Amino acid sequence: AAAGRGRAAEGEAARRESSERALLATVRETCAVVAARTSRTAELGVELAAAQSQAVLAASVARCYAHAARAAEGALEERTQELEHHRLTTRALAVALEEANGRVAEADAETASLRARILFRGTPRGSP
Repeated sequence: AAAGRGRAAEGEAARRESSERALLATVRETCAVVAARTSRTAELGVELAAAQSQAVLAASVARCYAHAARAAEGALEERTQELEHHRLTTRALAVALEEANGRVAEADAETASLRARILFRGTPRGSP
């Protein structure tokens, strides 16, 4: 009977040892999974930090482009106003030149008329 109890105790000890080994293997596998996930979490943290840095840089570049666009728009508006002013000035000068040319033509006609009268008066009667 003692031998039977001894074999039963050995069998129980072997089952416990096997169960402990299986539990230890499960713990090791779980630790390996946790380590892998922790490593991946760290990688994702680095990727997230890089993405955030790129987003900040992109926002900064976008602000620079927006500022440049506003400055260019202001310069374009200013240049457009200058061109409109020059166009109006040029038109006013053209009108003034047309009026001056009209007065010159009138003065030329009057001069020709006066010259003709002077010549006519200076011509003796009966001359051709």
